Amino acid sequence: MLCGHQFETPLLSDFSYGEFIYSTQDGQIYKYFSGLQNKTWDFVSSIVNDDKKLKTKDQGQIIQNAMGRIADKDGTTKFYQNEKVLCPTCGASSRIQDRDNVIGIIEIGTLTFDRFERQTSDEKRKEIEVIIK
Repeated sequence: MLCGHQFETPLLSDFSYGEFIYSTQDGQIYKYFSGLQNKTWDFVSSIVNDDKKLKTKDQGQIIQNAMGRIADKDGTTKFYQNEKVLCPTCGASSRIQDRDNVIGIIEIGTLTFDRFERQTSDEKRKEIEVIIK
């Protein structure tokens, strides 16, 4: 059940192909990510696309999920997600967004993958395979 708390959340424009807003699992921290011309996205995508057991229609969401799980973590962050907007007060999934009520522009950090990119290709492949199983 939602707590009724009103909160601001960053949103991308309707013309943001390949761009995503991720949040921590508690909705406290937001990060921006662009999958276009991104070597980490390309690597994860190649692993997911090679897995013949995965349905083509699910591959995009599987890649996005994996990106949030391999991203560099801040403090107690377990992973980042982009499937739902979470209330920073109660952690519940928010169902209402007022895209017409823009109250400002904020800068948020960028999702990074330094830890993941320091691994060997085999280590990276194994990590992705564990995530998508």
